[in-house]
Amino acid sequence: MQRYISLTKLIPEMLQKLDSFCPAVEIAALKENEQRELLKAMDYAQAIPSLSQAQRIKQLSKEKTVIAGKDGRNHV
Repeated sequence: MQRYISLTKLIPEMLQKLDSFCPAVEIAALKENEQRELLKAMDYAQAIPSLSQAQRIKQLSKEKTVIAGKDGRNHV
């Protein structure tokens, strides 16, 4: 039940994109701005993260690991 409740933390655009429950639960742990950045990356790559990728993204978010992108902006 707790996992279903966590889905309410997804931004609406992300909720529409994700078609698998498990990655959605992991991504729901991200902050809103992180979800928006991930959504941009998903649109660019025309891809949806797998469960293992979503878990890694969540872990990076927890660790506050930031990577500078080609555009000079910071990305999680």
